[in-house]
Amino acid sequence: MSNLLGKKRQALTTMQTISNALISLISEYPYDDIAVYHILEEAGVSRRTFYRYFCNKEAAMEYCMSLLVLEYYEERAKFFQATKPEDVFYVTLDFMYQKRKFIRSLILSGHYDTYATIFNDNSSIIYKTFNLPWSIPGDTQSKDINFVS
Repeated sequence: MSNLLGKKRQALTTMQTISNALISLISEYPYDDIAVYHILEEAGVSRRTFYRYFCNKEAAMEYCMSLLVLEYYEERAKFFQATKPEDVFYVTLDFMYQKRKFIRSLILSGHYDTYATIFNDNSSIIYKTFNLPWSIPGDTQSKDINFVS
């Protein structure tokens, strides 16, 4: 059992290493100029290891974007300190500002829509965890709510 947990932990660590390498590269270079071998070099992993976890660069990118959504979710403690809706907006802006190089590269390479879609698909889940006075009552799973565009 502990061997299985160790392997899962190692897999997650490797995926995180690859993700960090891709995020670092995207912050410096346009996404379309980055090849898998650049990611391998930056992450210090073999081609075989990369393809064990990701079928291509796009799959690694989607994983990176999902991790950013989770990172945003971890900012929720700051939401609970909010006394008015604008404070939540400022937390979101601050998060986006910290990730500005990554987001800028997505915009320039035409991949921001993918990030916005992943973010929006998960935002209703994030939003439901907040019980703030200005929260929208009822169904927040509605696709009519567009959190980021």
